[in-house]
Amino acid sequence: MRDNAGYTRIVWVDDNHLADEMSYLDFGRKVEEIRRTRDSKYGRDGLVEVWRRTFRFKGVAYDVAVCRYFTFNSEPPEYRSPGDWNLIGKHAVLEHPPETGKLVRSLPNHDEFLYADTLHSHQRGWTLRQQVEEMIRQGRRDISSAPRLIKEYEKDTKRQLRAARRAWNIS
Repeated sequence: MRDNAGYTRIVWVDDNHLADEMSYLDFGRKVEEIRRTRDSKYGRDGLVEVWRRTFRFKGVAYDVAVCRYFTFNSEPPEYRSPGDWNLIGKHAVLEHPPETGKLVRSLPNHDEFLYADTLHSHQRGWTLRQQVEEMIRQGRRDISSAPRLIKEYEKDTKRQLRAARRAWNIS
């Protein structure tokens, strides 16, 4: 859903619930489906994506998703995050969609470009709104930094090539 300015609109029920995220009931059904079908070698906990939106900044697409944790190590299954993750049982993730993959892979040291999450100790008390807004800001920061990263890489590569030429006495 886009507003008149072309921005992806987010509708909040409150600071910890999105209007169109997967319902608690549907999440429980999904977890039960996973319990019935999962091979035990894949563990007794995991994440379910309950919301995802694609945003665009300077023509580059990036995704923000919300995931919920579950564990089968209790009866009934728990649908909350481990205590050291956060207090609301959900966290936000920044990722690049497939359409942006080639662009991201073209960057040097791209492993963390358009990838981040809110599973850090300093974010433990954050609301879901704070988490989602931070991932949106991080996506925009990453995209804005791409020209600088490319210039820095180019400069470092030239410096390394000059050093190699000197080491090998190549003029």
